[in-house]
Amino acid sequence: MKKAYTTNDGYTKEISKHMSKNVFNKTNGFKVFKGNSKYKKPYKITFFELKQDSRKIRLNKIYIYMRDSISVSDYNNKEIGGYRNGLVKYTIKKINNTWCITDSEILVDQ
Repeated sequence: MKKAYTTNDGYTKEISKHMSKNVFNKTNGFKVFKGNSKYKKPYKITFFELKQDSRKIRLNKIYIYMRDSISVSDYNNKEIGGYRNGLVKYTIKKINNTWCITDSEILVDQ
């Protein structure tokens, strides 16, 4: 999970074994925080934290609820985006004998 959030290498063959491209695009800090022309590239992740909140198992799917925090800065250390303590639900299914994250959903705390 951490690699998917923090890699600047894009959607690699290794990541594709464990996560759909759609989930990667919604998860990766460099995809989510593209910035704009006033920020100088390259961008870097200056803070990252990921914690499991809870888990549910239903039929052939596992739902894992995670709390994540991230901060992305530009070349001059100006913060271009981020959030703290976000709640995300990941759907995990077994595909070809390998567990794979097939969906993610950002949730609002209630």
